[in-house]
Amino acid sequence: MKKRILCVVSTAILVLSLAACGGKEAKKTKETKDEKVSESIEETEEKDEKDAKDAQEKEKEKKKEEAKKKEQTEQPGEFEEITVVDDEKCCIKITGIDLEGKYGPELKAYIENKSEDTTYMVSIEHATINGIQADGYIYMGAEVAAQKKANETIEIAEWDLEKYGIDKLTDIQLQFNVFDSDSWDDVVSAAVHVYPYGEENAETYVREAKETDKVLVDNEYVKVTAIDAKMNEEYDWYEVNLYVENKTDAEVMFAAENVSINGYMIEPYWAVSVIPKTVGFSTMSWYSEDLEENDISEVEEIEFELNAYDYDSYDSYAEETVVINP
Repeated sequence: MKKRILCVVSTAILVLSLAACGGKEAKKTKETKDEKVSESIEETEEKDEKDAKDAQEKEKEKKKEEAKKKEQTEQPGEFEEITVVDDEKCCIKITGIDLEGKYGPELKAYIENKSEDTTYMVSIEHATINGIQADGYIYMGAEVAAQKKANETIEIAEWDLEKYGIDKLTDIQLQFNVFDSDSWDDVVSAAVHVYPYGEENAETYVREAKETDKVLVDNEYVKVTAIDAKMNEEYDWYEVNLYVENKTDAEVMFAAENVSINGYMIEPYWAVSVIPKTVGFSTMSWYSEDLEENDISEVEEIEFELNAYDYDSYDSYAEETVVINP
């Protein structure tokens, strides 16, 4: 009996010992797993923190580069003299630029008349700013006697370019015309680009189409879009504002014929030439007194024949009858 009791007690002790060992092993295994999970979490957090720091450093470097580029393009670089033409007849050079001139941006020009006995008249025939034709906003006129020289200023008039999204003059194109001041015979015609911030920073204007646009003609040569039509109280006239595009390699003349308003023939004040691969804004207008003479108090329909043709050869690029209903 004692042996049986002793055997039962020994078995119980053994079972409890095994259970205790198993519990310890299970606890140890759990602790090991927890340690590994904790280490994995710490490693992940460290990696995320490192990635975040690397991303911040890259962003800082990117901003520095952008700031450096902006600083470089905000101020014109050192101007290098540009020779427009230099032959046996004359010499024209752009010698300087001042974007903060007395009356606005200015370019400095050197002109030399090399002829023996002919007085030259030198002028800016056409000009563009960032690809937009700017005739009338950039001007210069100089008369230079034979064997004489002159330093002249090319003035750029105030123009609300910001309404077109342009805040800097990055590309100024000038087309010079030199002619005999007595006979008006052409002597030289030459064009040049001036890049105040460097050619690599030159920007070309691109207009975004609007829902209110009315495309009057669009082919492989030209495109004309009516932007709006309204009464201009400041100038006391009714106007149609147009956006014209010359896609050709030739100068194109745009004009309107057989123009009527509400069925009455009333010729507008409009014709514009656009140099190759250039765009421009132009206004077709009628004075209010012309409308009043025809008892027109409200413009309901404008109809005309829109013509576009080569300025030199007169080859036709477009001949369309168009209607605008304001």
